[in-house]
Amino acid sequence: MSDTPRIAIIGAGNIGVAIASGLADSGRFRPEHITLTRRRVELLGELKARGFVLEPDNRLAVKSADVILVAVEPQHMDHVLEEIAPDLTPGRHTVISVVTGVGTRQIKSKVGDGVAVVRAMPNTAIAVRESMTCLASDARDASALEVAKSIFETVG
Repeated sequence: MSDTPRIAIIGAGNIGVAIASGLADSGRFRPEHITLTRRRVELLGELKARGFVLEPDNRLAVKSADVILVAVEPQHMDHVLEEIAPDLTPGRHTVISVVTGVGTRQIKSKVGDGVAVVRAMPNTAIAVRESMTCLASDARDASALEVAKSIFETVG
């Protein structure tokens, strides 16, 4: 992974868009290195105008990214993880979840034990880049935790 990873945000709803905007506004991440997915990408026209990549296909987004940030509603989590799992590569991809109530063990059961997983719990101040975010992973994913920390430091 390069110093500035390519990021796919799966689920560009309120929290996904807030994270994407914060990352771009920080100056550390360029919008063209951030891919946003959602079922109705046409609702993200303003973000496209800012230079973000819009992709309706989660699997294509994963293939072009190093970090996969999942920001879907909890009831969609298992389906999304099962969908993208075949395209996740251990050693290349880091999965970061901001999905409420879904732990790292549940995520690893869907994506495979070899894929690095981090659970991030930002607060609502993320929209104005003043969030305090709690991060958790298992000991095997310590380097992934550093990646997540470098991302979330830009939003508070």
